[in-house]
Amino acid sequence: MLAAMSAPPDDDWPALLAEATRELRMPLNAVLGWVQILRSADGDEEQRRHALETIERNARLQAQLLDDLLDLARVGAGQLQLRVRPVDAGRVVAQAIDKLQLGAIAGERGVLIERTVDPHLGPVAADPLRLEQLVRLLALAAVRAAPDRGVVEIHVEAAGGGARIRVGGAHTGGGNGGGLAGVARRLVDRLLALHETRLELAQGEARFALPAASGPTDEQAPPLAGVKVLAVDDEADARAVLRALLEQQGAEVRVAGSAKEALPMVSEWRPDVLVSDIGMPDIDGYELILRVRALGQKGGGFVRAVALTAYASEEDARLAHHAGFDRHVPKPVDAGQLVRHIVELLAR
Repeated sequence: MLAAMSAPPDDDWPALLAEATRELRMPLNAVLGWVQILRSADGDEEQRRHALETIERNARLQAQLLDDLLDLARVGAGQLQLRVRPVDAGRVVAQAIDKLQLGAIAGERGVLIERTVDPHLGPVAADPLRLEQLVRLLALAAVRAAPDRGVVEIHVEAAGGGARIRVGGAHTGGGNGGGLAGVARRLVDRLLALHETRLELAQGEARFALPAASGPTDEQAPPLAGVKVLAVDDEADARAVLRALLEQQGAEVRVAGSAKEALPMVSEWRPDVLVSDIGMPDIDGYELILRVRALGQKGGGFVRAVALTAYASEEDARLAHHAGFDRHVPKPVDAGQLVRHIVELLAR
């Protein structure tokens, strides 16, 4: 999969792959190490709990790194577009920290995360999902670089009519997990360039500025505003419900009644998210996502994908993930659950 990606023109792609391989091995080592300990069956219940928490945390970190690597490839290929709108930067920073499980990562080493938000801060012009990704990358780097029982400070300040975000402890060096490693460093640079700003490093902190925006913040905007969703279902009533549900949340929706109809739409329209039923005649949802993934990056094959199915067992979810879906949502579809899955996928 990695060999098929397009690198940013100014990147040393072989060096990046070497760095990515090294970064992927770090959480993998922790997972394999604790699995071997669990197999020995000599530990007590507390050790078992700690092992499972460590395995889960490192597996999530590895999945996040893979997503960052794919996003970096999308930026380099010109396929990652910003949806800039008025944003409450303070709220985005809070979401980034809460979502990332930074608390668990920091808590293991006694690192305290402190954040302050200027009460006079107005809305800024940014893509909220990518801004959250930027803050997440910088905050994780700061936590990794901080000493045990240290403090990481994140400040959101009013500056020049807009906002300045400062993350104490983050830096662009490599090392054993400290600072921004190769993939994260490149992705941060690209995302900031798309926002027409840059990262400044001084006195143990990383900071960047965003311009002011007029109008209401994204708190008033629907959660899927501007998101392109392709909904696939062979039943007309189900398609109508999906369209209405997603459009109500601000999404731009197109529908397809079969996998055969959906495949060219993936390549030509390039949706941000594919939502597909599994139980369709001729070509079912599993075969559809296999064919979508086979399109590769240039054909839109990296689209985020959600499986919809009346079969809701753990085995059904496993089959959906194995086929290539990112999420599995049982029918009847809960509108809130589906929207949350889409928002989380776009934030990755």
